[in-house]
Amino acid sequence: MELDHIYICTSPKAPEGDCLVQFGLQEGSSNVHPGQGTANRRFFFHNFMLELLWIADTQELAALEGSPIRLKERFDALPQGGSPFGLIFRPELPENARDNAPLPEHAMYLPAYLPAPLGMQVATDNGTQEPNYVYLDFITRRDNSATGEPLDHAHGLKEVTMARVTAATSAPLSRTAGHVASQGTLEITSGAGHLLELYFDGATRGMSRDFRPHLPLIFHW
Repeated sequence: MELDHIYICTSPKAPEGDCLVQFGLQEGSSNVHPGQGTANRRFFFHNFMLELLWIADTQELAALEGSPIRLKERFDALPQGGSPFGLIFRPELPENARDNAPLPEHAMYLPAYLPAPLGMQVATDNGTQEPNYVYLDFITRRDNSATGEPLDHAHGLKEVTMARVTAATSAPLSRTAGHVASQGTLEITSGAGHLLELYFDGATRGMSRDFRPHLPLIFHW
């Protein structure tokens, strides 16, 4: 499997994302998730998507309490230092999509906005101090799908070749964290604060942009 996209929990309508537009990213289409109570802003790259996720309907989100996706629990944990991140994975090769169950401990989440029988594997051994880990067996690389989303941006950023996620926790990381990090292009570590670092195109130019305090995010290219 490989990393498909990462969401960052934000305030309603994600005004924090304006700093990405000012940096030079071309914003893609947005989504509302019926029955889940969330909506997003999205930024697409050739092999990756960055999603800014917020609560759009508190009643719908509350109705999900106790479900495998645990989004209500995660939004509730943010003021106490919970992780704002969700890491979503796809099959490395589309033809192998339905041949495996790559998250070692998981439950199935069947959101109302996906047609049956599509569902999501969601890790169950990680607390809210760690990212959410989700596997979708029905999606492919962004540049393999004819979505019409903008894939090219200022500074020539094209592909995410490595991601580093820092979790603000002193507890041992879950078995799932070690498993997904073993895929080779993702690092998950513990540290003083939650942070996502995205490395584009091998980060050969030695440049970076820190989007804090707006978003817990750094680009390297």
